[in-house]
Amino acid sequence: MIDIVERLRAHKVGVRWKRGIDTDYPVEWEPHPLCSEAADEIERLRHNERVMMDALYKACGDDEEMVRQTIESQGHLHPCLPTKETPK
Repeated sequence: MIDIVERLRAHKVGVRWKRGIDTDYPVEWEPHPLCSEAADEIERLRHNERVMMDALYKACGDDEEMVRQTIESQGHLHPCLPTKETPK
């Protein structure tokens, strides 16, 4: 499965076009600016999540049950976007 960040970074838009017989077609492509921004934001959020989880494990003495209880006490977590590490 391709990660959402990779898909966003791969999305390109035509920036220069050539007239064809029935239709115009792109001859030059560039990354979509909003897709690039979204990919950057997802990477920042994933990094921040890793940092916070590392800090939480350190504060809880690497006790997984304590970490789970602490997270559950703060409310419901929304599922994250699937990544290569976390399958759908």
